[in-house]
Amino acid sequence: MSIVNISSYLFFQLENPLALKDTLRAECKRLGLLGTILIATEGINLMLAGSRESIDAIKQFMATIPPLEKMEFKESLSDFVPYEKLFTKVRKEIVTIGVPEITLHNQPSHYLDPEELKNWYDNNSDFTLLDTRNHFEVEYGHFKNTVELNIKHFREFPEATKKMDPALKDQPLVIVCTGGIRCEKAAMVLQEQGFKKVYQLHGGILKYFEKCGGDYWEGNCFVFDDRISVNSKLETIKN
Repeated sequence: MSIVNISSYLFFQLENPLALKDTLRAECKRLGLLGTILIATEGINLMLAGSRESIDAIKQFMATIPPLEKMEFKESLSDFVPYEKLFTKVRKEIVTIGVPEITLHNQPSHYLDPEELKNWYDNNSDFTLLDTRNHFEVEYGHFKNTVELNIKHFREFPEATKKMDPALKDQPLVIVCTGGIRCEKAAMVLQEQGFKKVYQLHGGILKYFEKCGGDYWEGNCFVFDDRISVNSKLETIKN
């Protein structure tokens, strides 16, 4: 498997999203990378694929653009490029939830490392795991004892959480998604609704696979490219 797939996001205040889009698009085209780059005034969300040399080069390039040097990348390998083109776009949100009053800049976050989540499972700790993804994704695969909201789109999440058991507001609540980005906004929604002990799985499900394998995971994980899904070894599943 010679193709390297990376994904990452970063929330930060950006005054000129179009300029950053054009800069990154030009460099990705020069390096022969394919994938998706979404940019907004709230930050950047990207998924790219290419040779090891090109992926390392784009990482080094982004590290020269503050504050992109703070980006943390998740990697997996495949035997084909799971994108047909390079898609770059400026949007209102890099992940759509439709609640404009939510702002993530300078907000305290509570992260739970993958190893710690596994430890909580190992020790039968008292917590609830809430999957913020849509029902289609949860059907592909999920953690043991997952609670889901049966939503079709992430923008339904704020309204759906209002129907959750109020008793959960005082208990540890671990929220998960594919790569972590949806949990950033989901955490703010839950905190504003009075949930006091919200923990985000740091790096999402894909980082958990990287660090802990398939322990306490059932099924595969849907991904947003032509691979369709990966298993807990981050291997492409032939659907």
